[in-house]
Amino acid sequence: MDRFWHSTAAYAIAKSVQLVDDLPSPNAALYAWPQDLLRPRLVVLLEASPEVRTSRIHSRGEAITPEERLLAITAPNSLSMRAGVAYDRLLKAFDPSLIRTINTERPLDDVLSESRAIVQTLLL
Repeated sequence: MDRFWHSTAAYAIAKSVQLVDDLPSPNAALYAWPQDLLRPRLVVLLEASPEVRTSRIHSRGEAITPEERLLAITAPNSLSMRAGVAYDRLLKAFDPSLIRTINTERPLDDVLSESRAIVQTLLL
């Protein structure tokens, strides 16, 4: 599944304010996992810089969406920065033992190998 509650919520929270300092405090209730939403046994965060993400989109021949263009800007208080802070707060409110981060700025075979190893831990 591509994108679930964490990324959708982080984006919505980030869009609701103009400054990082205006984000809800780290212990605000809105960062808690919704009780009526299925809770995953694993969250895999695929990390790549805005430059790498944009380059990959171009290499696939796809157009950059307005949202992706906004997220590529990394200036202080940019949407990308606000979403990143909100995302970090959402992850901290979640069970950290269920979160795995994969740096995707490596060869694809390395990323796939690490991904498989993470998923296999759930299957054992």
